[in-house]
Amino acid sequence: MVLVESDFPARPLDLHIFHNLDHGGEFILTGDMITAQEAFRLGLVNKVVPAGEVVKAAKDLAKKILSKGQVAVRLAMESVDEGLKVSLKDGLLIEAENVEAQLAQVVRACGLTSQRLFTRCLVCNALLEEIAKSAVADLVPPYVYRTQAQFRHCPACGRIYWRGTHWARMVERLLAI
Repeated sequence: MVLVESDFPARPLDLHIFHNLDHGGEFILTGDMITAQEAFRLGLVNKVVPAGEVVKAAKDLAKKILSKGQVAVRLAMESVDEGLKVSLKDGLLIEAENVEAQLAQVVRACGLTSQRLFTRCLVCNALLEEIAKSAVADLVPPYVYRTQAQFRHCPACGRIYWRGTHWARMVERLLAI
């Protein structure tokens, strides 16, 4: 979020979208006013620009976002939107610094087993569905078609998945945690 630097304080209702609820929640509940600079100092906004430069800053940000892949931007926005719907008590605070420990925490917290792993599309997160081998003959490499018996596909984006050696290594790694 960008706040415009001005002589006017930020309105309390502008603070409802802040991720830093420790401070944002306080301002919402008390109605206390703060300046754009104070909001920046508290980490409630990521940038403050002079009033005369707000259009340029907005255009620069739009250009940067538009230079990214459309699918990636859409998925990122959906992720942010979904994340804002989750209460803090329903979320999972990842406490560890290293990836192995983070994975271990997620596996434990979500009760993941080999049957529950890799059931969602890596591209769009839709639930995968079984698909007949004959239906993927022209969609996968010939070697994969010859050596694999089961396939899954994403009904949303069409991506095809199979349990190759990479799948076995990932399952082994995750279950060892």
